[in-house]
Amino acid sequence: MPTKETIIERIGEQRLIMPILVGRALAANERLTYYLMLLRAAHACAIAPDEPAPNLRVEREASGVTDSSFDRIVEGSSTIGPDTLHIPQVESIVAHLFEELRLMLPPLEVAGLTRPEIHERFEIYRGRFDDLVAHAPLCHDDQLIVGAIAMLTGLTRNSHDTAYQLAIDLHDELDRLQSNVAEEIIDGARVFGVTPTDWPPIRAFMKGLNDTAPLKFARPGLDTTVTRDESGLSIQTDLGSTEAHFVVVTVTGLSAMVTYTDIHPRRIRFLHDMLRTYGVRWSAVSASPGADYDVSFGCFTAETPERLEHYLTFLGSRLVFLIDWNRARKRLSRLVRKSVATRLLNGPPTTRLAIAPSSRSATLA
Repeated sequence: MPTKETIIERIGEQRLIMPILVGRALAANERLTYYLMLLRAAHACAIAPDEPAPNLRVEREASGVTDSSFDRIVEGSSTIGPDTLHIPQVESIVAHLFEELRLMLPPLEVAGLTRPEIHERFEIYRGRFDDLVAHAPLCHDDQLIVGAIAMLTGLTRNSHDTAYQLAIDLHDELDRLQSNVAEEIIDGARVFGVTPTDWPPIRAFMKGLNDTAPLKFARPGLDTTVTRDESGLSIQTDLGSTEAHFVVVTVTGLSAMVTYTDIHPRRIRFLHDMLRTYGVRWSAVSASPGADYDVSFGCFTAETPERLEHYLTFLGSRLVFLIDWNRARKRLSRLVRKSVATRLLNGPPTTRLAIAPSSRSATLA
């Protein structure tokens, strides 16, 4: 199944990807910095074996690298003749290094879709990355030539690029992108680039979501991200079960477009039924040829801002019921016919789940 980022991009909501990609790219930079430090320390220990050898465990853990076997690499490094180093797992280290460098590119690629000047720079960075990969040093049998250390960990000299120099340049770009997606929290939603005029619809949606969120108990889901660009306000809520289970609400003026992705067609119809009283106009299309999930689009246009906020509150309050709906339907089907189980779960618009405080059990009320 494709990742959530791929699905969001397919449905035309690239703005929601940017905060995720920037965060991942900066995390990749932290890991990359550790791998560069590890290679430098291994080189230093190999040529000066009598000096104390740091294991860099603290630095590894702080970077997010979980492989504790790397803690023994520095002390296990040595020289093989004047031009070759023996560094345990060096092939793996170099592979990880280039993978982290690659993960720093996607934010620029996405930003370049709408900003030609960034696209131009991205093409240059991608060319530099491809060239570095094409000339990556051989690391067979845990061996690395001494000159490769400079190619990986040094700064650019005499027009010869290095992995470290490219990482520095990409990090500068990421810092600029991050300044455009500065995060704040509104009623539990992570928001990026919104204006004060966006607060009422955000708060209306989050009011409904927070009112019913306790019903999911310990199940994952309902994490919400909000972004704004020239085409409108986008609210994305994860529903937890799979990468293809989330809702995007795009608010433009008095209109709200719901984009819902799911692998279960019956659950899609369940959302349609819950929003029927608002007269939402739905269309459903397959995401792409051969896709194992479907995308459904529902448009609602309000007469007043107050009516729009009422709708957003109701929509937010219904999302929790999508999280475990399929499992609840299957369990009810053991007691009644499938059609009856579906009607029970749908219920009238006023139907809600009541929680017994002592038992934490849920019943229809």
